[in-house]
Amino acid sequence: MEKKQKVDMTNSIFMMLIGMIIIAISGFYNLKLELIIPITFGLYTISNITRFIINKKSKDYDGIHTGLSSFVSLIVSIIIGLTTPKNLFIVLMIWTILIALTKLKKADYYHDRKDRMWKLRLFTLVTFIIISVLTSINLANENVTIIIGFYFTINGLLETFDPIAKTLIKHG
Repeated sequence: MEKKQKVDMTNSIFMMLIGMIIIAISGFYNLKLELIIPITFGLYTISNITRFIINKKSKDYDGIHTGLSSFVSLIVSIIIGLTTPKNLFIVLMIWTILIALTKLKKADYYHDRKDRMWKLRLFTLVTFIIISVLTSINLANENVTIIIGFYFTINGLLETFDPIAKTLIKHG
């Protein structure tokens, strides 16, 4: 596994851990979304900008785009507040749209280079959008923090596909 794939894999595992921690903690404590969402987006911002800085030589801008998308969502969540499911829906949809555009750009990048990875990136894009819509539908549920935890865990899981597939293709 190359350095870039290792960094991407570490970042993806970190994203999954954030979701799993949210799920685990929400089982014991009544967590406030006004606190969880900004902290999560802040951690995503720091993690992805760090990933971009470490992978700067590979000219992969996926990390900076994801970091900026998370930062924009962080700012929006602070400005509008997350006191209602509608506001949480707005913040998650803004983040989903920005991340979906990043994933689409990456799929197009692979497609232009005739790399088979574009099919996997397109699959993860469609899966990400479906999961985002399903998560948003369930925001009126009473266990919103568990749903948000699953959402971020699944997003991290989807992000692990890229470095694993790249490694398998390279060594296969």
